Amino acid sequence: MTETVAHITPPAPALLSGAELAALVDRIAAGDPHSVIPAGEFRRWGLAYSSPDVEVWVIAWPPGSGLGMHDHDDSTAAVKVIDGRLRERYVGAGGEVTMRWLESQPTVLPSDHVHEVVNTGTVEAVSIHAYSPPIAEMSFRDDPDLDVTTPA
Repeated sequence: MTETVAHITPPAPALLSGAELAALVDRIAAGDPHSVIPAGEFRRWGLAYSSPDVEVWVIAWPPGSGLGMHDHDDSTAAVKVIDGRLRERYVGAGGEVTMRWLESQPTVLPSDHVHEVVNTGTVEAVSIHAYSPPIAEMSFRDDPDLDVTTPA
């Protein structure tokens, strides 16, 4: 007798909303997020929380460090800076490049957000980033007019 086993597909991750991601980075910030960051002098990161629906990373940004123009693989994100501040340049809906400062209030980034992040300050900045769904792969942009060349 031969048995046929039906292929069972696991459920897709439940995507968190921007508001849920913002609340999550606030909750992580209320704990001890610095404890997941490895020691070092360069940009470094540690995983603070992970599930099939979301990942939360804590990133340390020494002065002058940054990440050039990139996307988040269609993930919605929330960012909260807990030490220092970060300069963000991003591509707006009309294709224009806009600048803002990421600071202590959570900032929600839509799934199609393309940006660069730089610590232009003189002290290390630390930020918390939540992504839903978890990022599988980031795409970087090669655009000299947008990418970081020197901190300003």
